Amino acid sequence: MAFSALSESMTANEAFHLNSALGHLVDDYDYLFYVSPIGVKIEDNGIRETDVRYRDNINKKILQILDWRDAKYITIQGTTEERIKLVKSVIFS
Repeated sequence: MAFSALSESMTANEAFHLNSALGHLVDDYDYLFYVSPIGVKIEDNGIRETDVRYRDNINKKILQILDWRDAKYITIQGTTEERIKLVKSVIFS
């Protein structure tokens, strides 16, 4: 939802309809995980965006959407291994 809201390649109409559809799906999830970018270096792997401002804007938009939806979520931070361990501990507890 955050990516489509800030997309420059989608029309406003496309982003609105996609976000409307996705918004209905949020309530279907048992868990929502917010993966914080804090402490995570941006890697240029040829796929991910490497612009720090863009990442910060996406992060702000994610938090706005979670707040707007009054969504209950679990914040994930740390190394990749730590994040995976936390997600597994939540899902398999």
